Amino acid sequence: LHHYDLVLMDIELAGVLNGIETAERIGQLADVPIVFLTGFSHDPLLEQAKIAAPYGYLIKPVPERELAATVAMSLHRHALDRELRESRKALAASEARYRYLFEHSPLGIFRTSLEGRILLANLEFAEMLGCTSPEEVVETFTDLERQLYVDPSDRKRFLDLLHTRGEVKLFKCQWQTKHGKPIWVTINARLSATDHGTGIFPIIDGFILDITEQQRAAEALQESE
Repeated sequence: LHHYDLVLMDIELAGVLNGIETAERIGQLADVPIVFLTGFSHDPLLEQAKIAAPYGYLIKPVPERELAATVAMSLHRHALDRELRESRKALAASEARYRYLFEHSPLGIFRTSLEGRILLANLEFAEMLGCTSPEEVVETFTDLERQLYVDPSDRKRFLDLLHTRGEVKLFKCQWQTKHGKPIWVTINARLSATDHGTGIFPIIDGFILDITEQQRAAEALQESE
């Protein structure tokens, strides 16, 4: 069945299976469009035929022009449906890859509001801040300037750069974890927007790298020199 382009199926078949049941069997075996034929415009089986998702119905006797037009439209629609299914599969695969990278990235990934509330975070970001899950970090940190930045002026400086340039790269500052432990980080972030259904809202998307050990090493080296 895989090499057929289209099937014209009479609803009334002489045998164990009628045309609808046969079409359902065909649909399980191959991706091929089916057009039903019937001799009655009010055939009670037409309503049942919808289950088989046909690409059209034709009333016998069928004029040649009508047959040609129905076949052409059915083939065109089937081609579009196939493209749509393939696009959806590709999108699902892409989303799965993105989700895997998001969840397993060695970098902290975040999304916040301009007001300073964490909207989204991955596990690495949560663990950097002493939380056990992304959900915990979202619930805990609702005011970044007050809760996260050791020096609140760093938050203001960060936002000023974002508004001026649209993005910030390697922004270095000191944060504190949920338990008050200071850590040094670098931030790469971009100012963007998202649609929440009730309007477009500005957001900040970015990546965080914990550089606490590098900072301590650099300070120790400076002291020794």
